Amino acid sequence: MEIFIISLSIAYLLLVFYKSNVIAEYSRLLRIKWFKLGEYYKWVKNCEENTTLNEYMTYLEFLNQHWKKNFIVKLISCALCLCGWLSLVASVFIGFQYFLAIAALSLLFYFILVILFEKSEH
Repeated sequence: MEIFIISLSIAYLLLVFYKSNVIAEYSRLLRIKWFKLGEYYKWVKNCEENTTLNEYMTYLEFLNQHWKKNFIVKLISCALCLCGWLSLVASVFIGFQYFLAIAALSLLFYFILVILFEKSEH
């Protein structure tokens, strides 16, 4: 049961992380200075003023475009990579023998949530 709860938690974190702009919004609210956050909001303001641009990239996409060679940015830009690291951290606390189960279930739950999330938008 513990593995399912951990896997669902990781899947939820991945969903919120990749399907929303939560990092930028909470960083702005809490006045935390992350990687190029000020530049991102200047770019967003530019996009909002330009009526020809209907959608603009998320903070993660912005980071990935501007800091391609940064290991941390590459790590957080990849759902599989971040899921692997989160699963590894979780398995430290409950046992390494559960690492693969946590990682596999987390990805399964994440992709199910993504499908449900996308269906609810249409």
